[in-house]
Amino acid sequence: MFATSLEAIGMPVYRKGTQPEELVTPKYSKAYGSLITGEAIEVGVLRYKHGEGAVKHQHAQEQMMYVLHGKIQVEMDEEVRILGPGELAHMRPNVPHRVVAVEGEVTVLSCKNLVDGTGHRLS
Repeated sequence: MFATSLEAIGMPVYRKGTQPEELVTPKYSKAYGSLITGEAIEVGVLRYKHGEGAVKHQHAQEQMMYVLHGKIQVEMDEEVRILGPGELAHMRPNVPHRVVAVEGEVTVLSCKNLVDGTGHRLS
């Protein structure tokens, strides 16, 4: 994702491609990418290959997932939607949801608030 600090003015600025990438949520997802963790929010640029995604799960964090490339199927509250570039899914805390890449490789921008210091990397 992003990572170069502008030390002269003390402003943290991050540059795409300079953060380490990882399997972000291996307990329930095949999401692969990089994360930036702040004091109250965590942002990730994550990728899923066609057919991959996250099994049905829930977490205490509120999450917003913005589709940058490809298409994902999102299941939540017994509703199923296909989202493409420019569309965003809002997963409320503790609401079961599932995500699957349905067209090519999918890239999303995923934002989660931190709950007890934890964001995407659930223990």
